[in-house]
Amino acid sequence: MIEISTLYLMFFSITIFAQKNFVEGSISTQDGSSIKGLIDYQEWLFNPRQIAFKTALDSETQILYPASIKAFRIDYKNEEYISAAVAVNYIDKSINQQINYELNNTKDMIFKMPLQNDVVFLQTIVSGVLNLYYLSDANRGNHYFIQKDDGKIEELQYLTALVPAKIKVKERKYRKVTYIAGRNGTGAFDPLNNLGNNSVDASYYIILEAYKMQLIAAMSETKALHKKVDIMEYPYDLENIVSQYNEKMGEKDYVKPYDRGQHSFYAQTGIVQPTFIFKDAFVTSNKAIKGKISPVIGIGLNFGIPRTLNKLSVGLEASYLHNVATHEEVFTDNSNSTPVRTINYKMVLNGFRLNGLVKYFVYNGKVAPYVLAGLGRSHYGKSEFDASERQLWYNEKPIDKKELILIGGVGLTMKNLFLETRYEMGSDINRNSINWYNGTGEDLRLNRLTLTVGYAWRF
Repeated sequence: MIEISTLYLMFFSITIFAQKNFVEGSISTQDGSSIKGLIDYQEWLFNPRQIAFKTALDSETQILYPASIKAFRIDYKNEEYISAAVAVNYIDKSINQQINYELNNTKDMIFKMPLQNDVVFLQTIVSGVLNLYYLSDANRGNHYFIQKDDGKIEELQYLTALVPAKIKVKERKYRKVTYIAGRNGTGAFDPLNNLGNNSVDASYYIILEAYKMQLIAAMSETKALHKKVDIMEYPYDLENIVSQYNEKMGEKDYVKPYDRGQHSFYAQTGIVQPTFIFKDAFVTSNKAIKGKISPVIGIGLNFGIPRTLNKLSVGLEASYLHNVATHEEVFTDNSNSTPVRTINYKMVLNGFRLNGLVKYFVYNGKVAPYVLAGLGRSHYGKSEFDASERQLWYNEKPIDKKELILIGGVGLTMKNLFLETRYEMGSDINRNSINWYNGTGEDLRLNRLTLTVGYAWRF
């Protein structure tokens, strides 16, 4: 059989380019007209700064920016984006980095947040009387915006800030004050009781929940929702709160569908070439013995990771294995090469395996190549490792019933069929010691080269 190293070399020697993914969609021009066509949809994790659009597969590609169109839509995902000129708070919102804010006075805290004017594509999360939009930037974080009817689009403000101990800040509604441990080892510092105590080298932080005030102002007609706004968690409850408001107002036009990947259940069968690697008191250096080629069968589940263009998945797999090998080790007299003794080995491992796998498809098409990696755990119902010398003696070596496996492989899918080869490296299952760290020098490992075919049912 072809060595796995050769397969990897052949696979990775192929030059891989970024894959285009033109799908059906439409754009809305500045004059309000709609043009159907194809959009290069990359399941963006971060809002695109531009999109590639063409009216047909063989037509010229246009690069469109937020300032040049009003909106665009991806049909099969029911995903909508609008163009908007907004003021965005692009500061780091994480508590992990101290941010120096200007304070107007010590009685009340007013942030002079540096808003940056920008023209962007906002993803629509909910539309109706009150619209909710989303902007994610690779360098700056996540932002949520609301718009009442056709009014101004404004960012919902939520942030944390580290504040020096000498600054007095009172806790009030929508502004939480929390203490952290003193930095000079003096213990915890509570700013509510020790404001202005400069002898304690500590800071505390506040959480500004101005977005709740913004939502309550926008939902002034539905006071019943105000209590829910008071206890909501940012950003997890935003979509639900805005949807409830639109329902009460009798106008809920759109809610972004839940992102999900392509999942599948599969069955596979094939052959495995085991290689037993062992050493003991007679064979003092590692000896690799190829076992009998045997069948392997298995079933599994793959779970596609959303917004990866169906290129990345994780999965669980169960399989049955039957591995057998025999070996005859002949020792000779060095003076005349006459055999002086012969030791026979027999190795048998039968059992089940549970694998955790990650697959990455380098290209999606009619024939899609992929690479995989993972870990497996074997449980053997039958495990034998015997050594004997003619009729003189027989030794059954105790070996572990469990084995940890490192897995790597490549494969190809064609519609629902797939072809796959793997190389699997096992752990030592003949430690033969009282303590795991105090071995006798004997060991037994099992590596495998497998070739399988399978069928996947997608759901």
